[in-house]
Amino acid sequence: MGNVPASSALPASEAADDGKRVTPEVVNRLPRWFPIVVVSLSFLPFLLNQLGADFGIQDQPVTSESLVQLNPLQISDHVHHSLTGPFVHTLLEWSSTIAAFFTMLMAFSYFFIKGDIVTPIIGLALFCSGVIDAFHTLAADRMVFALADSKTLIPFTWAFCRNFNALITTVGVCLFLLTKIDQTTHRKKVISLISFALLLGFISYAIMYTLVHQPVLPTTMYKENFIHRPYDLGALVLFAVLGGLICPFFYRKYPGIFSQTLILSMIPQFMTQAHMTFGSTALFDNHFNIAHVLKALSYVVPFCGLVFEFINVVAKEKATQEELKRVNTNLESIVDQRTVELRNERNELQKRNQTIENIYTNVKSGFLIVNRNGTIEEGFTRSCYNLLSQDTHQGEKFSTALGLDERKAGHFNVMLEQVFEDFLPEDVLLKQVPSRFPIGKMVIKIEGAVIRDKESLPLGVLFTITDITELVNKEKENTVRNSLIQILKRKAEFRNFLEDTKMVLQECKKLALSSNQKRLRILIHTIKGNCGIFEMGAIANLIDTIEDQNEITIKSLQDIENAFREFLSKHQSILGLSYDREGDEIFLVDRQQVEALARSATSAQTLTAVKAAINRWVLELNRTPFSLLVEPVMRMGSNIASRLEKQVEIVNLTTDLKVDTELLRPIFQNLVHLIHNALDHGLESIEERGDKPKKGKIEFKAECDDRFWHIIVRDDGRGINTEKLVQRALASGRLIAKEAERLSREEKLKLIFMDGLSTADAVTDISGRGVGMSALAEAVKLVNGTISVSSEMSRGTTFKISVPIDPKELEKAVSFELAA
Repeated sequence: MGNVPASSALPASEAADDGKRVTPEVVNRLPRWFPIVVVSLSFLPFLLNQLGADFGIQDQPVTSESLVQLNPLQISDHVHHSLTGPFVHTLLEWSSTIAAFFTMLMAFSYFFIKGDIVTPIIGLALFCSGVIDAFHTLAADRMVFALADSKTLIPFTWAFCRNFNALITTVGVCLFLLTKIDQTTHRKKVISLISFALLLGFISYAIMYTLVHQPVLPTTMYKENFIHRPYDLGALVLFAVLGGLICPFFYRKYPGIFSQTLILSMIPQFMTQAHMTFGSTALFDNHFNIAHVLKALSYVVPFCGLVFEFINVVAKEKATQEELKRVNTNLESIVDQRTVELRNERNELQKRNQTIENIYTNVKSGFLIVNRNGTIEEGFTRSCYNLLSQDTHQGEKFSTALGLDERKAGHFNVMLEQVFEDFLPEDVLLKQVPSRFPIGKMVIKIEGAVIRDKESLPLGVLFTITDITELVNKEKENTVRNSLIQILKRKAEFRNFLEDTKMVLQECKKLALSSNQKRLRILIHTIKGNCGIFEMGAIANLIDTIEDQNEITIKSLQDIENAFREFLSKHQSILGLSYDREGDEIFLVDRQQVEALARSATSAQTLTAVKAAINRWVLELNRTPFSLLVEPVMRMGSNIASRLEKQVEIVNLTTDLKVDTELLRPIFQNLVHLIHNALDHGLESIEERGDKPKKGKIEFKAECDDRFWHIIVRDDGRGINTEKLVQRALASGRLIAKEAERLSREEKLKLIFMDGLSTADAVTDISGRGVGMSALAEAVKLVNGTISVSSEMSRGTTFKISVPIDPKELEKAVSFELAA
């Protein structure tokens, strides 16, 4: 019923050819001439009456006297002339009934096409009225049995039919004004139609049955009154209300051509009732016949409305077909154009695929994707077979493809899982994943990039695998070169380190025979740390591998000795040192020290004074500036910081203090463990430092009072997590819950010196074994010293080592003073 454009079912993008042509729209309203015709026909009889026209038919009664003088043919003509009024009346009434019937058929057809239940309900109401009119006609023509006289039956049935017509139309229209049917299903609509039709049929039959069995009917015509037919007044008022109020509301709710013609049909309906109510005084008179013509017109108007609806539907369909044809033409053109474009794109894609295939086949770097489970996804490059293994396959653990042992694989997988947990910036998490791996004779490097979904959640990690064997070899050569330079610079210290190492390894062999693995591991861990001072990375890596063994054997210790022996033998021409040749401890004496000894000896006046001067000189000679002793540790720390990609400033706050080298040698040999822990665990990455300076800081400081040497190491890192220490101690069985509850914070901090205990989540070649801090504590104990630790979360940690000054040295100092 609504005004729907013919192109409403088409895509908006195809409603026009080029943005200028718009799909033609079929106007959903009555032709302008039709209301004019209906109104003109409704008022034309009245105007013609005013001009003198009379449409009445005179009643010519047939009597026996008039028939006696006529022949049979004349009798037939006379009878027919006398029945002119009934004939015209019958013709007009059946015209109305037929119009009502076809209106109903058209309404049902429209319902099955458009699914609009409004039209058939109104059509049924009109048809029911037409059926009642048909009964009125049959009664008037005496084609149905009736007890009442025709002169009372015809006017009464007319009045009743007209009132029923007005009432049933009002009920049908109001039914839709007062209810909502938009969401009614098709099945419910059909059920509603059948129910309404049965109800109206029952009412119609009941009315007909009742009227024909009434012997006496009320008088409905009063010639002497102004209102000749008062029984028709009710229908007159109802049609007026329908046309002026109810039907316009109906049109607003259900706009359409049929709704317009329903309003328009009220004009001839009203004029029909006006002619009968105020004009007709006899059967078949002027107003009687005019009323019947206008009543037929009132049935024809809705029928014409449905005809116009069908014309509109056909026009819309035609417009839609034309638009579809136009759109199809456009689509064919677009498809042809798109086909050419797709063909070109396919050719371009084939070229790109060929390029990608060439890269995929010939690229030397490997590319593969690892999922959340740590397994390799499908689609890795062929070069991965050369870089990893020919057995590399989809679904294989990446750690397995890298040839990692159980410990290293566990560490690698933990670091990879943290990348997928995504709790820190991507760069920070990827830096924690180990990147270099030996594969046979090769060394490869992996670099990761996180692949994310639309919600920025990690889906996988794309790893780039590169063969860096040549680079590593050059790095080794450079490391050896730097190592040689450092040894040559500090040759005396290196000789002392070498002699100490030989003695320590001999002690380790005894410990291996006595199965004292704890002490043995502490000693070789310290050797590994001091190798870093002289940049002997190859030997440090060998010791790190040996530390991974469940039991360190004498053969492993011999491997360490052979590594030193091979290094010195290979570079003997440069260093002039041999592992197997016994060496004496070397003291470097400069000219100023010799001159000072000469002055002291010359100024002495007695032999005792000369001896005292020499002793004092030897004592001074045995001391070394703190800066010289700590400088190798600081340099090693800088190298480790670069390796860990951390920005760190390592400073010495003591520049002019000389310390007892012999006494403090065990301490300096184990300071490497402090700096290892500070760099690997204590200092955060740039992203994690928050409001602190981006560059971390490690400070070394030495002090001396009357009784103690003091060495202080301080960092501004994340601090020591004491609760984590306690949990690790409990988990390892080194501490029980009752003891843990009684520990003070200071006592909890000292758990860090417990052998085998570490807060590190994974073991690396730098730290994490829980041995280094234990070794430092052992060294402090060896010289009867003490070590204290203080720490504040997110602010840093400070270690203070205090070592008593050697009593013999004190005695010498006193004797010097007495001699002086």
